[in-house]
Amino acid sequence: MTRRLLICAVVLDTVILGARQDPAPSFRAASADLVVLAATATDKRGMLVSDLQSDQFTVFDNGQRQPIALFANEDIPVTIGLVVDNSGSMRPRQPEVTVAVTAFARSSNPDDELFMTAFNDSVLPGGHSLRAQSIDALGAELAALKPEGQTALYDAITDAMKRLDGGTRSRKALIVISDGGDNASPPRSTRCSTRRARRR
Repeated sequence: MTRRLLICAVVLDTVILGARQDPAPSFRAASADLVVLAATATDKRGMLVSDLQSDQFTVFDNGQRQPIALFANEDIPVTIGLVVDNSGSMRPRQPEVTVAVTAFARSSNPDDELFMTAFNDSVLPGGHSLRAQSIDALGAELAALKPEGQTALYDAITDAMKRLDGGTRSRKALIVISDGGDNASPPRSTRCSTRRARRR
């Protein structure tokens, strides 16, 4: 993402005691590009590394090293779609899913935006957008699920990616919770979800 910044240089005449009154200041305008890069660092075990400093990063553009003008080490809020399999085979795993999803929400940034897309033979209605701190509301949506039917996984992923586009956070992700492959989506859903994923 590129933002235009206006840099103004104010040129003032030197003030000399007894000289005539200074003229009005003149302005020179120029533009510069500030490119915002979001990065996540992990160690060899895949664990998050959060204590890095700017001098531990190097940025190149077309082979040329670029200076880092601004650096912030922070947990940036994201939009996350939870794609939850509600087919019949998930019935014995439903308590585990509830525990895992609520634990994930508790450990998230309170300003993260979450939504849930549940599915079986088709995508189920509902799944309101919530803040990560709305644990009770998320738990109520999970408790209302009644596992049954087959697994329209690609239909659900396609629907969730459309909803993800409407998220208010600049960074977005999908988390899929399922115990198996698709056995209910039409072939066009497979192609559609694959194309959407490749464009991201």
